[in-house]
Amino acid sequence: MFGKRKASAKRFSLLLLEEEEDYVQDWVVRCRWPRTVSGNWQAVTELPGRIRLCTRSLFFEPDDVRVPIARLPFADVQALEQGGAPSPSSFSCVSTSVTKMRANMEEVPYAFVKGKSSVWVFTLMYAPLHSFMPSAQQLLAINHVPNRLQRGRELEAFVHAHEDASSFDTSRLLDFSERVLLEVPAAQLSPLVREHGHLVVTDARIYFQPLHNVSGDTPVRSHPLVAVAAVARRRSSLRQIGLEVFFVGPDLIQDSAAAVASGDTAMHAGSIRGSAGRGGQVGFAAMPALSVGPLWDAPSAFFAFRSECEREAAAAALLACPKLGSLMAASMPAAASNLHDSGSDSVRLEGRLSSGGGGDGGGGGARAAAVVAAHGRMLEAQGGWLPRVTAAWQAGRVSNFDYLLYLNLAAGRSFNDLAQWPVFPWVLADYTSSSLDLDNPATFRDLSKPVGALNPARLQDFRKRFRDMPADSFEEEGGIRPFMYGTHYSTPGYVMYWLLRAAPAHMLRLQNGRFDAPDRLFASIRESWQSVNTSSTDVKELIPEFFLPGGDWLVNAQRLPLGVRQSGAAVDDVELPPWADGPEDFLAKHRQALESPYVSSHLHQWIDLIFGYKQTGPAAEEADNVFFHLTYEGAVDVSKVSDPIELRALECQINEFGQTPAQLFKHPHPPRLVCPPAACPAASAAAGGVAEGLGMGASNSNSSTGRYSALALALMSTVAAASSMKTAQVTLGPGAPPMTRVPVGASQLLPSKQVEGQVQTVGGSTGHSGVHVSQPQQVHGDGQGRWGPPSTPTLALPVSPATARGNNDGALAGGDGEGGG
Repeated sequence: MFGKRKASAKRFSLLLLEEEEDYVQDWVVRCRWPRTVSGNWQAVTELPGRIRLCTRSLFFEPDDVRVPIARLPFADVQALEQGGAPSPSSFSCVSTSVTKMRANMEEVPYAFVKGKSSVWVFTLMYAPLHSFMPSAQQLLAINHVPNRLQRGRELEAFVHAHEDASSFDTSRLLDFSERVLLEVPAAQLSPLVREHGHLVVTDARIYFQPLHNVSGDTPVRSHPLVAVAAVARRRSSLRQIGLEVFFVGPDLIQDSAAAVASGDTAMHAGSIRGSAGRGGQVGFAAMPALSVGPLWDAPSAFFAFRSECEREAAAAALLACPKLGSLMAASMPAAASNLHDSGSDSVRLEGRLSSGGGGDGGGGGARAAAVVAAHGRMLEAQGGWLPRVTAAWQAGRVSNFDYLLYLNLAAGRSFNDLAQWPVFPWVLADYTSSSLDLDNPATFRDLSKPVGALNPARLQDFRKRFRDMPADSFEEEGGIRPFMYGTHYSTPGYVMYWLLRAAPAHMLRLQNGRFDAPDRLFASIRESWQSVNTSSTDVKELIPEFFLPGGDWLVNAQRLPLGVRQSGAAVDDVELPPWADGPEDFLAKHRQALESPYVSSHLHQWIDLIFGYKQTGPAAEEADNVFFHLTYEGAVDVSKVSDPIELRALECQINEFGQTPAQLFKHPHPPRLVCPPAACPAASAAAGGVAEGLGMGASNSNSSTGRYSALALALMSTVAAASSMKTAQVTLGPGAPPMTRVPVGASQLLPSKQVEGQVQTVGGSTGHSGVHVSQPQQVHGDGQGRWGPPSTPTLALPVSPATARGNNDGALAGGDGEGGG
């Protein structure tokens, strides 16, 4: 993700590579810069620097940062020969094009020089020429193969051969007593970047050793397994070959050790404070002091493997480790009985785990091991956690932001993949008033409708297109299934539209070295809202950054040359609504709106559209929620696509059209029962400070260090709330049939009683003042993330632990039940 690692002093970045290009090797050289190419501003005879060999091009990075990096595409290289200078370690390269980039360390559009032949002479300083020439000439020959399919296969074989020729350096293990459980070639993915290397799982840590330490930070990245929060299978390039590993942040680990060392069993320093809109704290039990060693420098790592079989081997090695996630599991002992009693699939892994000591009291044994495995799968929809997190959100224990983030992650969205970036809703409709009135329903967007249906007049045009497309054309060769929207609400281009100012290097990579036209750049919140309400090609939703502290993406702090619009206005800082006093104030008030009672009571309707039953089928048509068919998961069976060119074309189409999240709910999502009042903007900003404290490091674009650490913060607080949820059967009164199983313990937040089948507030509440309770709808959870009409009338009603034990006039038909949520 953009907030991933500390900025390097080097100019070169893997973002400078082309699509599907891989890094090979680099050498220290001296370069004779051609006189026909500008850039050598001092006319130095030989420029010292480094030549970088990649699969599709040569890069020369001068040591003088004032001289641009030069890229020589192999497709335009006419000759690559030994000689050209007196030294036996010299070679010449004749190219008809050169791309100049990052002069003076600036993120500005690239300069392209084409049509003129230029001769570049390089001299290797510390290596013999034969260490470079064979590989370079082989790649030159491959890039001149006329058949694109054959060219792609040969480049892939070249990369795999280099991977297979290397192995993990076991001297990099933190402790030589560690036992290696798995070593497999893999690529670590981050937005628009792919690093090949070796993934290693030991009985204590997870390691990744890139083939080349391009970033210059550390040759091996690693993290203790006890501080792995979750492991989730992912799609990568349409195939089930991805695996994302989520980490507990360094501050939480350090605070845990400090608390234990000081005897502070409450571990107050490491308590996780909920997001804005939640009062109080989620307390964590004392955790064992750990000598954890190095930690991963990001909240998660996304790996892509060569096959699904290798992905499954990596997942099995991680999930079968008894230490996996024990830092989290130990802090949430309530999950032991809850998840074990639920009979979820994750618990069934316990047979594969080490049994350890016996007894529940000591936290060992098969039950404790099962809890560890359950936490490892908390971000997989079938892992048993989804209904519990939903129940915790209904009871007001999980904020709207945290719940949406959890649903995104459970549906396969990732901050490491622009094509699957988390999606959040527009929640406001007022970007023109001088003050923001969150008590006025007109202030808010209609969450029951997709963006494309917000404007009735435009909607008629979309409906007409849908009706006019022949329904049977999809069955024909090359036919297209009818759709309403030719674009999507989440695409890589839309993500970079919002984040251009924070990650200009990513925009240049996505746009082939250019920024978009000034009139198409993100310049005003109000104009962007108008566009998604009026344009026939714009139905995009928002991203999580709109609700997190850190407003660098709204300010042109790098003074990027974004151009001048047709109106004559220069594109600079983003124009904010009149009710916002600045970027941080805007983000705090926007977060306040997300956590407001109005949004809380309507958010389930938007979830139905994005993650639920209105995503596909007749319900989607009725809701005007039909997108291009390739955007839906499973629309194409890539295992049956034998032509790599066709597969690549499908990937490009999906990246252009966007990807719909995996469907999590097959039936209407239940509404929220407890709707706490939104915190004031100052409190929202203070809650954001906790995320800032986790500091996962800045990106090359100098983005906020804490923005993406909210991933770890929200995940931990969500799991803490969900792990304590139990279920019970409730009746409406004497003689009434049993009701839906609902969370026990919600009345700790809200004392309530039943009056004619509805929930009403009867007094103050613990931790929330002025709590609003929405009128519940009749829903039923089956324990697998599916909600639908029950066989008997139901009511999702918060009840107290005493009531759950049957001590309240027989209101309960049963005690602790299954973990169905």
